[in-house]
Amino acid sequence: MNSLVLSTSMKKVYILLIKGKFYDFNTIDSKNSGSKLAYEVDNILKKNAISVSDMDTFGIDTGPGSFTGIRIGISFLSGLLAIKNDMEIKNIISTDIINESNTSTISNFAVLRRAREDAAYVCIYRDRVLAGQPNMIKGSELAYVLKGLELTGEESRYFIDKFSLGNTFFETEVTPQGMMKAFMNSKPVKLNDLKPLYLQKPLAVEIWEEKNKILMNKEFWN
Repeated sequence: MNSLVLSTSMKKVYILLIKGKFYDFNTIDSKNSGSKLAYEVDNILKKNAISVSDMDTFGIDTGPGSFTGIRIGISFLSGLLAIKNDMEIKNIISTDIINESNTSTISNFAVLRRAREDAAYVCIYRDRVLAGQPNMIKGSELAYVLKGLELTGEESRYFIDKFSLGNTFFETEVTPQGMMKAFMNSKPVKLNDLKPLYLQKPLAVEIWEEKNKILMNKEFWN
């Protein structure tokens, strides 16, 4: 089976190509990494002498993450599906990639992503299993919600420092093996059924809400 798996919702962009029993992995670690996605995907396909038409499955990370990053990934995926529209798609939660990349012995922990300066998107894992859906938690409530848990993820340090949390932090680097496991464990969906988990409202939505004095339903954020 040949699969192309993309993660664009974190600070780095990750590209995983699975070709039969082998895989290739690339990381884009620079500003405007999303704009380099097409170029790097083309490179990894050429390097492995394979094309989009040879793929059996696509995987896409739909957050929690930034609005721009998620939209870049989904838009790029939509373009690829124009080439092969019968492709199976797997919807991956970004924190599941971190969970599966965790090589420590720590099994009860939380991954924090910044929703606002005073609030975090929290994903709690117990025995390495996601305990419920991601939730946005106010900074003042984090100490209670995260009691007894260790923290990981690129933005957890921000909340530890800002709200003087006593939780221990441990590093987790995204690995191709972790990304592959998260992909394999994800369920297939249709393109129109992808549900992005945005960390923050798009500015246009905030302006519209301020002007109209009502909240816009998330399904219309796009």
